[in-house]
Amino acid sequence: MLFLFLFLVFLISAAALWFQGFWNCLITFINLIFAGLVAMSFYEPLAGVFPNSMDAMADFVGLWGVFIIAFGVFRIASDMLCRDKVVFNMPVEMTGRSIMVIWTAWVFICFTCMSL
Repeated sequence: MLFLFLFLVFLISAAALWFQGFWNCLITFINLIFAGLVAMSFYEPLAGVFPNSMDAMADFVGLWGVFIIAFGVFRIASDMLCRDKVVFNMPVEMTGRSIMVIWTAWVFICFTCMSL
């Protein structure tokens, strides 16, 4: 059951990224890495707000809460800093997009597995 859930998350995230292009996939990958680093570093103070009876759930909610907020902030900042999209020729675009979609979805699955 867990394998099916993770496979569906992989497919959904890969499909969502596929239509955005190579440059946007690269920016999303960098934002995902940094949001994961921030979430792993700073989720403990947020998890400490919850009562002690919910330790494991508080860690899970705190980790995903910090991850979503950090990813949103990084995404907004990167969209504001980089308004121009880099245009690649078609073979580079298709190859780069395919590699980055798989790589980004895999990193997201790794973060999901770590949080579970």
